[in-house]
Amino acid sequence: MRLVKWNPTKEMPTLFDKVFDDDLFGIERYVDDLFSAYREPSVDIYEDENEITLQADIPGVEEKDIKLEVKDGLLTLEAERSEENEKKDKKFFRRELRYGGYNRAFTLPRYADYENIKAKLEKGILKVTIPKKEEAKTKKIEINRL
Repeated sequence: MRLVKWNPTKEMPTLFDKVFDDDLFGIERYVDDLFSAYREPSVDIYEDENEITLQADIPGVEEKDIKLEVKDGLLTLEAERSEENEKKDKKFFRRELRYGGYNRAFTLPRYADYENIKAKLEKGILKVTIPKKEEAKTKKIEINRL
């Protein structure tokens, strides 16, 4: 009998393929389901003298799949990115695109004008414009000479 030194790097591609390509025990689906609730769109929020602007990165989401609400000073953004049916039957080598729901909530300041909020979706970016109430805007005070 001849002894051969084991070379783990020679067997690694085979082990890797078995574990990850065959979706061992459905673990890929389990991990996707586990983290789907924690997906949140990235946002930028900034303001100027007249308004607060929120921009959310939600690529692949259509307007009909977006729900934007304000209640009790809380702006809630919900969106759903659906998977195309034709992809469900394919065997993937790598899968990084994410599908499912997004959910974020933002507390608005009391000086936000909830009645006049506007939103538009362009190239995967949702832009929400929240005007400020008049009393929140900076007012210049004249100084009179005595």
